[in-house]
Amino acid sequence: MKLLFLSWWLPYPPDNGIRQRNYHLLRELARAHEVTLLSFAEDGEATPERTAPLEAICARVQVLPKPQYNPGGARALAGFFHPWPRWLVDVYTDAMQQLVHETLQGAHYDLVLAAEFSTTPYALSLRGVRRVFEGIEIAFYRDQVDAQTSTLRRLRYKLTWLKLVRYLRRVRRAFDGCTAVSDLEAAIIEQVTNGGGPLAVIENGVDTAAHAGDYGPPEPDTLIYPGALSYFANYDAASWFAGEICRASPPRARRSGSASPAAPGMWTSAASRPASMSISPATWTTSSQPWRGVGRVSCPSGTAAARASKSWRRWPPASRSSPRRRARRAWRSRRVAIS
Repeated sequence: MKLLFLSWWLPYPPDNGIRQRNYHLLRELARAHEVTLLSFAEDGEATPERTAPLEAICARVQVLPKPQYNPGGARALAGFFHPWPRWLVDVYTDAMQQLVHETLQGAHYDLVLAAEFSTTPYALSLRGVRRVFEGIEIAFYRDQVDAQTSTLRRLRYKLTWLKLVRYLRRVRRAFDGCTAVSDLEAAIIEQVTNGGGPLAVIENGVDTAAHAGDYGPPEPDTLIYPGALSYFANYDAASWFAGEICRASPPRARRSGSASPAAPGMWTSAASRPASMSISPATWTTSSQPWRGVGRVSCPSGTAAARASKSWRRWPPASRSSPRRRARRAWRSRRVAIS
């Protein structure tokens, strides 16, 4: 088959969750099908070093500048009166829509895969081609409503949630199928959309063969954290881990870091981490080796931190976790998709 893949993130390098998912989907699909990739990219991302691995597996790769969500901009404010969530309104670009139409006019495609919400508008207007919404995640938006302590903010987040659900219902009716990343996400989607097209669960996984090399002796009392702190869930979890779990360890030298851009307030105040914890940024390289871009948070063996490390992604209630509240405030100060 001939496939058209729309991606909000440039899939290479696969240094965060969505990039990894999209990259490996592309790689596996390209083994049996002809794949064209149309992707957005941040400033400076679309370099030959980053696009060459994609061009090696795709028949065609074309990249456009990624629009940035500006909550105070005119388009975003006008989005309050639009049926779509206003962040979708603000980041929509005519250039990508035109590119999608030109691509489909130039050749026959059997399927269009739109990865993430931000690419679905470009497939909604298409006719005569099968469409799949790949990798739906909505639990985060639902949980944000209950996390608000201000009545006004709760109402605004509730509006975002209701508009998102309404939009998702439209997409499910229009598209030929959808995929979710977990059974939990699929259950929420089925509940809020009251059915629709086929919905399949395609979970995230690990390429074990790519991680089978010899990377040298293990470093004692070290926990590897490869998550991108530009994603709120990673930021929240890492902040809570540093501020709550590491406090349960006896005083001992610990190190932490991240290859992603520094997140505001992350582990920078004495209130957020034990006095014995120091920070050392992880090394960033362009290699495709698994250790690229890892951050390190040590976890002394036999301590409470070590025992809790397996479950550190479980967020404590916001009312009990001051680091989580700090993480939320810091993240909101950057950008918040409200309504």
